[in-house]
Amino acid sequence: LGTLLATGLVLMFGINRVIKPLRTLSEITREFADGNWDRRAKVLSDDEVGLLANSFNDMADELSSTYRSLEQKVEEQTRQIYTAAEVAQNITTLSSIDEMLDKTAELIVQQFGFYQASIFMMERNGKYIEFKTGFGAGTKDLADKKYRLEVGSSSIIGWVSQNNQSRVASDILEDQFHLKNELIQETRSEASVPISIGNLVLGVLDVQSTQPNAFSPETIVLMQTLASQIAAAIQTMGLAESSQVNFEEIERLYRSSRLIAEANSELEMLKIGGQILKEAPYPVIVFHL
Repeated sequence: LGTLLATGLVLMFGINRVIKPLRTLSEITREFADGNWDRRAKVLSDDEVGLLANSFNDMADELSSTYRSLEQKVEEQTRQIYTAAEVAQNITTLSSIDEMLDKTAELIVQQFGFYQASIFMMERNGKYIEFKTGFGAGTKDLADKKYRLEVGSSSIIGWVSQNNQSRVASDILEDQFHLKNELIQETRSEASVPISIGNLVLGVLDVQSTQPNAFSPETIVLMQTLASQIAAAIQTMGLAESSQVNFEEIERLYRSSRLIAEANSELEMLKIGGQILKEAPYPVIVFHL
């Protein structure tokens, strides 16, 4: 009886100390594998079972961190694809370049929570690049002051506009080209990409954040994609406007030639010619004989 009682006590002790913790750990592992990433094992001892529970918890922490990181990357890439697609749709539906630029800046800030998104366009003389539109804290003040920078000036936007290359300041305190702007005081990081067609720079897309290291390589690729879409839209709309002007001119010349051909006298022909020159959409030099 003593031997049996001792054996029973040993078995009960073994079940409570080893079998039950292992069974509990097995159930927790199964729940973790099913997607319950918050499950962790309770460490009740310093023996082998406790070490096993500690190892599982360490593994679970690492896997959870990796999974959440992947989720964030997938979410960010989804936002990037959505933003690029919406900008592309706006290019085909909006009737003016100004509307398209306004919507692009707005989408960048709303989708990614940046501090300020600005679009600068090159002036005709190619010497200055001027604030065109934006979305964020400093937009109104930048527009009211008609803010502009000299191409090649000691600033990120000036550097990008001259070199036709993207530039990122992960921390503005460590970047020699960052130009502090009192209108956007909370900036901690900045990224600028050129809006260009080949070697011709049309403008600069500039985005600023209140957090350092806010711009991942994927975000820069997105900005470059948006800048390319903007450049293509400007080129397309410019060609469309030019074509419209050409069609109107052709129609005007055709109508004028018919009137001249139908004139009954030289005096009537001269009157028609004078009226055509008067209605011309461009400056005309008239010689009086």
